[in-house]
Amino acid sequence: MSDASAAIAVQGELDRIAKIRQAMQGVISGDNFWTRVDAAGDETYENCIKGIDMTALDAAIATAGVWSTAELRKWFTLHNQYFQAKLLLASPYLASYLATIGWRIPYEAGEAYHEALISRVAAQYVFPKGTRPADESDPATSGMHKFQTWVDSGGTEVKTAVDGVLENCYAVAVAISQTASPGGSGHTVTITLSDGTTKNVTFTPDATQYGHILIGSQAVGGAGAAAGQKVVPVAATAQFKAATYALLLKADLSVAELILIDSIVTNTSVTATANLINSFAENDLVIPLVSNCVWQAGTLSNDKTVDFYAWPDRIIAL
Repeated sequence: MSDASAAIAVQGELDRIAKIRQAMQGVISGDNFWTRVDAAGDETYENCIKGIDMTALDAAIATAGVWSTAELRKWFTLHNQYFQAKLLLASPYLASYLATIGWRIPYEAGEAYHEALISRVAAQYVFPKGTRPADESDPATSGMHKFQTWVDSGGTEVKTAVDGVLENCYAVAVAISQTASPGGSGHTVTITLSDGTTKNVTFTPDATQYGHILIGSQAVGGAGAAAGQKVVPVAATAQFKAATYALLLKADLSVAELILIDSIVTNTSVTATANLINSFAENDLVIPLVSNCVWQAGTLSNDKTVDFYAWPDRIIAL
C-alpha cells in the first residue's frame, strides 16, 4: 500500500498531464500544416514535404498526440519503477497501483500513457474525457462524451447517437435535461455494463434545465459501508451485476472509489471483491459503470430534450 501523501501527489500529477492535453485540444485544430504546404504553390517543395506526413502531424496535433515527449515517457517509466521497487506491486504497475488506491485516472492521462509506453491502462481504471459541469450549468462546452440525445420534436421522439460507445474507459452515465420540465412518462434507458451485458434502468429527468440524474445510482443504506470490509447496503439492486464494476461516490462528490462486484443480495446489498478503502455513509452513492447509455422507452413533453453523457469521476485541474 502506498503512502497517502504520495498518492495525492500522483493523482495531482496525472490530472495535470490530462489537463494540459485538454487545454491543448481546446486551442489547437488540425490540418494547418497540410493546408500551408498545399498552399505553397511550389511543386518541388510540396513533393518533398510529403502530404501524408503533414496530415499525420495535423492529426496528432488535433488530439494533442505530439505531447508524448521523452520527458513524459520518463514520468511514466519512473513511476512504474516506484510502483515496482518501492511498493512491491505486480505488472502492469500503474493498474496495480490504482487498484490499491481505489481511484481512477482521467481519459487524457490514459491516452498519454498509451502514447508514451505503447500500452493501455485497463478500461476500468480510466474515467471519461471532459470537465464535469456543475449541476444546473450548461454542459455544451464541457468536452464530455455524449452517448445520445433524446428530443421530442412536435410529439415525435427522436433519438440520435452522438459520440456512441466509450472506448478504453468506463463511466457513470448521466442524463442532463437540456430544457426545463422535460415531462413525459416511462423514461427508460439501456445501459451497457463493463462485461458487455445490458440492463434497462428507469429514471425521472431532472425538472430543472441542465439538472443531472446519475443513471442507476442507489443510495448507500443507513448502516453505511465502512472501510476495511466489502458489503455495501442498498435498497435496490436490479441495475447491478456480479463481475461488473461500480463506483462508490460521496454525496458531496469529494471521493470516488472503484469496486468490482462479487455478489448481490437482491434489494439488500452488493458485496465487493476486495475490502473498501474509504468509508461511505448513508445517502452516499453506488453507481454502475457503463460503456454506453441509450434511450429504451418513454416519452418527453413537446419540444423537450434530454442528453445522455459519460460523467467524469472528478474535476481535474492544472
